[in-house]
Amino acid sequence: MRYVPRDRYLTEAEFALLDAALPERRRTWVHFAVYTGARASEVEAVRWDRHVNLDGRQIILPGTKTAKSHRKIALAEPLAEILSAEARRDGPVVEPCPNVRRDLAAACKRAGISRVSPNDLRRTFASWLKQAGVDSMTVAKLLGHTSSRMVELVYGRLNDLTYQNAVAMLPSLPATPPAGSKWVANNGAPVRLDGQMRQPKLPKFSEVMVPRGGIEPPTRGFSVPCSTD
Repeated sequence: MRYVPRDRYLTEAEFALLDAALPERRRTWVHFAVYTGARASEVEAVRWDRHVNLDGRQIILPGTKTAKSHRKIALAEPLAEILSAEARRDGPVVEPCPNVRRDLAAACKRAGISRVSPNDLRRTFASWLKQAGVDSMTVAKLLGHTSSRMVELVYGRLNDLTYQNAVAMLPSLPATPPAGSKWVANNGAPVRLDGQMRQPKLPKFSEVMVPRGGIEPPTRGFSVPCSTD
């Protein structure tokens, strides 16, 4: 059976609704996942004494899946505010949540939105960055990937506004033809012919009558005596 990746992520409005519906003890867990793009195992592996630098606004994600996924990222301001209020010298940053899927589903139901999984929170991080115009390779590095393939196929979801803004960047047709250009009218609209759109000039050929095979062409205007010998 062909694998079809999920496309669920939280919009900003949905995240606000979810945040209001979360129990206080789960709020840090969800904010940490959304604002770092960390895997569930990475969220619960982060410790105050080894991974968090509030003054430098940086955080280290230990990379629990592969050695290459160990990474340092900038600390987003909304998450920095939450962590600053809870700062301690040691111990885990977030309370372990063995029933995180169940708790997320219950909170989504209270918020009146479609349910999300911990990986959907990671997808939310990537999607928000992509929608803001961040290139796929940068997002991949922040997620702990070595290539942009997973961002493009699984994590970086674009919204309708992103597509509308992309199309809006297309150039409009000038009201008057620029000087020195060759234009023709087509149903009242100017159409440019120079450059690659110009039709190639075809060589001119004179019309030539070609006799059919086996038949001599008639000779007119002169005669040739025939010998009867």
